[in-house]
Amino acid sequence: KILGISGDIPLNPNVILSFNDVPVDKFNQYSLSFVLNKLIEPMFEKIKPIQHKLKIHFYSSETERITQTSLQQTFEWFKIRNVSDENIHYLSEIPGFQTVYSLLEDEPLSSHLVIMISLNNNSTSNKTEGSVGLLFNAPLDDVENEVYLFRPLEIGKSQISQRMEEYLEVEQTEGDENIHLWMTNVDVQSTHVLTEVIGNSNCNYTIAGIHSMNVCFGDVSSIYAWNSVVCAAETIKTKGENSLAILQNNGDIESIQLAKTPAKMPDDNFYHMSGVHMYYLIGLTLFSLGIILFINTIS
Repeated sequence: KILGISGDIPLNPNVILSFNDVPVDKFNQYSLSFVLNKLIEPMFEKIKPIQHKLKIHFYSSETERITQTSLQQTFEWFKIRNVSDENIHYLSEIPGFQTVYSLLEDEPLSSHLVIMISLNNNSTSNKTEGSVGLLFNAPLDDVENEVYLFRPLEIGKSQISQRMEEYLEVEQTEGDENIHLWMTNVDVQSTHVLTEVIGNSNCNYTIAGIHSMNVCFGDVSSIYAWNSVVCAAETIKTKGENSLAILQNNGDIESIQLAKTPAKMPDDNFYHMSGVHMYYLIGLTLFSLGIILFINTIS
């Protein structure tokens, strides 16, 4: 819908949205388990054979006790019983692109499941509910729809013009092609600077679309930057066009490139390979599934 392929583009600026059909309980215990089950279910067959080497990184808006209990209930529901306690890490804040990338770099031979869920409590919340599950480095069965995700960039707002141009000039992805920009919580001024730099870069990109997660889903948390990655993967699968996902968080700008193919085959001058990882991305809000190969490049 966001790409205009099917149905109307969702337009919900300046609102706070909640999930449909999610059971509500006083302490959000059942609500969290319900959403978590929805994220795990499409990935279960991939998770089952790799439980023993699976690292889980879980952020939720609920207390750690409720989060732990919900995860235990989900494990019991799906009979996931071989994940060791030391491989489960509870995140205190929503991870950005660089944080998740670093998790993979630290243990590139392990499979990683990153889960993010933000629910509105019974008290007033100022953010749209969001969730996403990402399974990294699972066994690869089908490369037909593979997508490449590259090393992210993290910069201050004052550095956008110079650093973004340098980032693009590395030519991780092919130029002279249409590119979609996916914006999450990016202010108007930064959006203008980013589009000007990208549109006028030496890579000769043609901006095929600028998609704001805030316009579509209201006042969103940074979880929606990862939902935008799911959208970007779907864009590559359906339209064959590359994407740049951009997140503004606490004044800093993070961006990450997604492409159907790298600009050149990796070599020692441009890339340092730590392994090729497959991403399964499930956004509950978006009901999308993407497959991504992870390329580790030097900065």
